[in-house]
Amino acid sequence: MLNIELINKVEKYVTDLILKIQSDKKFYHGMIHTLDVVKVSKEIAIAESVTESDIELVTIAAWFHDTGYMFCSDGHEEQSSLIAREFLEKESYPSDKINIIVQCINATAIPQNPSNLLEEILCDADLYHLGMPDSEERSKLLRKELEETGNKEFSDIEWYKISYKFIRNHSYFTPYANKNFNAQKLLNLKKLESKIKILEIA
Repeated sequence: MLNIELINKVEKYVTDLILKIQSDKKFYHGMIHTLDVVKVSKEIAIAESVTESDIELVTIAAWFHDTGYMFCSDGHEEQSSLIAREFLEKESYPSDKINIIVQCINATAIPQNPSNLLEEILCDADLYHLGMPDSEERSKLLRKELEETGNKEFSDIEWYKISYKFIRNHSYFTPYANKNFNAQKLLNLKKLESKIKILEIA
């Protein structure tokens, strides 16, 4: 049975944290992305027929997975894990479950390297947007965030090539994600390829 009370506490804690610390330069890694990952994690978990206990774990991991981004970009998964662990220990959550949640968060580090179904679910939810029709719009937000926070400007062709390589090298792990996100991801890849060719000719 889902611990709804705890999940609600996690939701409030993470929401308050993000809204309090949210930088005006976090165009991509913010509340909207976190809400999307929580939603899609549940969606995939239900489709993959995991237990309610596991749905609880992956939902909590999804809430915490980018909290570290409020403090740092590089290695933010480790920071997110520390934030999750500290909160859950204060709630007297079982240590074995905390460890599973931390492992799920750490698995989202690029290149993703999940070792079990729960980790695969969170990894797929974190990058589900690669297989969405609005992938390009989300990519623009990420580019803007990186330019604002990393002091690096990208030309259009540079960014398209980075995006193309990232999507080409990416693979979904769960059957649900492959079935529901892969076709659009391939279309998005073809659009990027066309944009690159046009700019190379110009």
